[in-house]
Amino acid sequence: MKTDEKDYTDRQIDLITTIGSDWRTKIDNELKNIVITNIVVFVFTSVIIWSMLFINRNIFILGVFFVPIIILSMIVDYVKKAKEFIKLKSQTDYTIGLFFMDRDPGVVGRSDKIKRKMKKDGFILTCLSSSMLIVFLVVFIVYGGNLHDYSSLTTITGNLDHIYVFNNDAIIFKLENDSTRYIVDPLYAKYIDSMPMIDNTQAGDDVVLFVDGKDSLVERNVYYAEISGVAYFDNDTMQLGLHDEMIIGYVMVGFVSIFWISGFLMYPIYKHFYYPKSKEKEKYNLDYTLDELNEIRIKHAENTGN
Repeated sequence: MKTDEKDYTDRQIDLITTIGSDWRTKIDNELKNIVITNIVVFVFTSVIIWSMLFINRNIFILGVFFVPIIILSMIVDYVKKAKEFIKLKSQTDYTIGLFFMDRDPGVVGRSDKIKRKMKKDGFILTCLSSSMLIVFLVVFIVYGGNLHDYSSLTTITGNLDHIYVFNNDAIIFKLENDSTRYIVDPLYAKYIDSMPMIDNTQAGDDVVLFVDGKDSLVERNVYYAEISGVAYFDNDTMQLGLHDEMIIGYVMVGFVSIFWISGFLMYPIYKHFYYPKSKEKEKYNLDYTLDELNEIRIKHAENTGN
């Protein structure tokens, strides 16, 4: 944005001053709009985070972690713009016009800029959301299907060393003479009554575990657990967890689909419904006229002696 009055002709300066005069009365409303926008974003985000509580506690906890960050960023954004707007109110109409002229709906060419931006943003949003949808579908088809098939898992046998619950959520098995931690994911662990399992078992009991196929000496995920002939984690329990996992997947696909639809439709909707109306409101032509350009060339030639 140009800010030097010498860059403009008297006609342009008058138009910018008129724009600033109009916006002077709207500055307080702009601050209110910022507050309303932040509240809407916060409420929408909170609803999404709280909905995760009924799907997966880990995702909910992760979401809650970001709440203070979201609130702090909103406060910082508001304070910054409030200071900027308060300072603007003490400036001339021309200065205010310079600040708001790119946003004023009456400036000629603004609707064309928005249309180009809509086209670009819509294309980017559609591509990104399409990529995410493809990833989710691949995970569902490849990863999700394998969890139902015990033949794809590795059988681990041994003697129990101890069992403990990590962060009151994931269940961890430790076997004698085995440094690997065998972990039941919280997605499934919440359906296992861990306390009776701990109370009814002891070190040295025979253990049969079905784990993922990765070769790790640190930790491996468990999808079946049997101790002394009693199955504490079986296929029925896993199906309950998988059902929750599918719900999470559907929710994520739903959100991504909303972004995909938005990206796909935002440009044509603006072009056919909003662009013609926006075009009609444009009345301030801040572009140089041919006469003004010729006058500038003559002045430049006189100043340079050419």
